[in-house]
Amino acid sequence: MVLKLLGQYLWQPVFLLGVVVICVLYQHRMRKERHFFRIAANRDFYEMRHFIKHGLIFSIIGSTVTLALGIVFPLQTIVIYEILGCFFLLVGIRSNQGLNIVLLTGLITWTASMWYPENGKIWLFRMHGDFLGTAILVLCSLYLLFKIILLKSKNSAWFSPRIKDGKRGRRIAYYIWRELTIVPLVILIPGDVIASKVGFWPILNIGDKHFTFFILPFVVSAFMKIFKQAPQDAIKLYRKQTWHMLEIAIIGCIVSYFVPMISGAIFVLLFIVWLVQGQIRKNVDKKSDRWYVETNQGVRVVAIQPNTPAAKMNLVPGDIILECNQQSVTNEEELYEALQKNSAYCNFRIRTFKGDFKVAESAIYAGAPHEIGLILFH
Repeated sequence: MVLKLLGQYLWQPVFLLGVVVICVLYQHRMRKERHFFRIAANRDFYEMRHFIKHGLIFSIIGSTVTLALGIVFPLQTIVIYEILGCFFLLVGIRSNQGLNIVLLTGLITWTASMWYPENGKIWLFRMHGDFLGTAILVLCSLYLLFKIILLKSKNSAWFSPRIKDGKRGRRIAYYIWRELTIVPLVILIPGDVIASKVGFWPILNIGDKHFTFFILPFVVSAFMKIFKQAPQDAIKLYRKQTWHMLEIAIIGCIVSYFVPMISGAIFVLLFIVWLVQGQIRKNVDKKSDRWYVETNQGVRVVAIQPNTPAAKMNLVPGDIILECNQQSVTNEEELYEALQKNSAYCNFRIRTFKGDFKVAESAIYAGAPHEIGLILFH
């Protein structure tokens, strides 16, 4: 049974496309970072590691919820979801693509049930008083819960640095975070339509009703672009907003269970809240003052490569290195020349973004000062 379900899942187009997108995102990030900095800020293929790890963790959580609640989706709804999933994955990972897929699926099925009430059984499936709209709102709630978990575990090292030209001739660093996972979510579909076409297939019998197990490739994605905020501050705001949306979705699940017709309005409300929250994040970023601007006094740190000497020195993006090994530096070339004065150790005098001064020192890779792990303007 498990092998059959797994085989069914691995060949679904949304899952296969998700794997391709993850590989493309990794190559795109590496290419951009090497273009701007001549070196990758983080060579680790963490996109795929997160794709697999989060998919498995979220699968256990989500499948437990869907099976415990008896969530059932008609095959038509699954087809709509997968078509939308493929479309949004091809468009690219921006904003809440995963949430868009769920909300649009809900709106399409809800609208269809309103326009064709005589065919309501095609689009709506009721089990113990639970309409399809409520089931889709459960998916919305799961998506938002998974997003909160992603944001809680977010490491600022996974924000990919980029460079753009500023208005006053100096370049500015900004940061992009993209996350994608496809969750194997176990759900039920009514009848034995799959078993009748592919032979033996696991079927659940409840009274005189028959249900087939199905693994839905549930898209969970996240995107963030920040210019003037510290990553940890942007994450904190994003997580707070996601909690608010989760509260709305859960209340919507409860209300729509008793008043199924209201589910369409709840889908629209969630979409509006998502748009408003996105605009709020943009406004907060614009009003912040943490510009990482190219400087003529020293060299500014844009990012730190993990597991390098620079990472051990507790340097952070925004720090300005004024001196290296008691030698003043004003550009990247001077910095690496100063590093070569001592092939095994370095000492930095640094001004933080807030204007404080500190000293950082550490052993470095002998004979390879360029591998210290600093990502700088150049």
